[in-house]
Amino acid sequence: MEKKLLFTTIILCFLSIQSFSQGFGGGVHVGLNASQVDGDAVSGFNKAGLSLGAFVNYEIGDNIFIQPELLFEQLGSASQGITFVQTSHVSLPIVFKITIPVQMGNTTQAIQLHAGPAIGLLIGAKNDVGNDLSNLLKNFDTRIVGGLSYRLAPGFSFMLRYGYSLGSFIETTAPTAANLLAPGKTGLAHNYVNLGLRVHFTAN
Repeated sequence: MEKKLLFTTIILCFLSIQSFSQGFGGGVHVGLNASQVDGDAVSGFNKAGLSLGAFVNYEIGDNIFIQPELLFEQLGSASQGITFVQTSHVSLPIVFKITIPVQMGNTTQAIQLHAGPAIGLLIGAKNDVGNDLSNLLKNFDTRIVGGLSYRLAPGFSFMLRYGYSLGSFIETTAPTAANLLAPGKTGLAHNYVNLGLRVHFTAN
């Protein structure tokens, strides 16, 4: 019930910003995550997952923006086609974005750099055989994200982003017998790369 209430509150706040604030732009995001979990028994960015959602932005200075986002994201880890853990989240990144004009031949292209914190609300976790792992993980995890985007055309951009957990997302009381932790490890951290295509409803 608490998760549903928080999820509803986040959506309403997000939509109200876009609907009632002048000067805001925004759009939708479709992407793919390649992720691993630091602290488990496997390595490599082998777990593919979806990244879907929307964003709004507001120019707070000359070519400087603040950009809240609301995303559904799948993260986790896998090895040799076997999913070790897959987590699903409603994520709320709040990033600062700066636009840098780059001269390419006779044209000037816009490269945008961004970075900021992100909060993830866990909505589900399972392993390859479908066992529910949600009770072993924290309801929230905090991450830092950063990357760049390139405007492909007026209304479209390509984004590359890296994200990493700022703390462990496993419950400290979770039994190590769950085989989530590698020997000698005391915590788990999301480690992922996102490739995304964004459709902009405005010029920002």
